[in-house]
Amino acid sequence: ALYNYKWYIPKYILVATFSIGETGAANVALFAISLLALSDPEMAARLGYFRIKQADNINAITLPELE
Repeated sequence: ALYNYKWYIPKYILVATFSIGETGAANVALFAISLLALSDPEMAARLGYFRIKQADNINAITLPELE
C-alpha cells in the first residue's frame, strides 16, 4: 500500500530521492560527491571541472531543424 510521505518524513528533515537504475545510480554518486566536496577542496575542484565539461557537452549538442 502507498502511504502519505508526510507521516514518515518530519518537517525540516532534508531527504534526497533518486530514480532507480543507471541514471539514478549516477545521480546518487554525484550527490554523494557534492556532499564530500563540501569539506575537500580538491574534490570540489574536480567536481566543478566535471560540471563545466558536462555543460560544455550539452551546449555542443545541435538539435535537428523542425520541418
